[in-house]
Amino acid sequence: MRALAVSLLLVVLGCATAGPRFSQSVATAFAQDEMRVLSTPELELHYPAQHKDAALRIAGRAAECVRALRARQKSGTGQRPRALLFL
Repeated sequence: MRALAVSLLLVVLGCATAGPRFSQSVATAFAQDEMRVLSTPELELHYPAQHKDAALRIAGRAAECVRALRARQKSGTGQRPRALLFL
C-alpha cells in the first residue's frame, strides 16, 4: 500500500510544473492585446486581433495537419478534443 502511495505521489509531482506556462512577453501580449478565438472542428486558435489574416492561414493549415494525424492514430477511435493553439 505504501509503495502505491509513493508511486502515485511521484507521478503527480512529475506532471506538475513549477514555472510559468508562457514566457513573460507572451503573457504580457495576452493581457494587453485584444485577443480573439477562432474555432474549427479540429482546433481552437487564440490570436491577437491585429493578426487575423495570419490566424486564418495558420488555422487552415493546422486543421489539415490535425486531420491527417488523427486519421493515422492507432488507438482510441473516440471523439478527440480540439487542439489548442496560441498565436
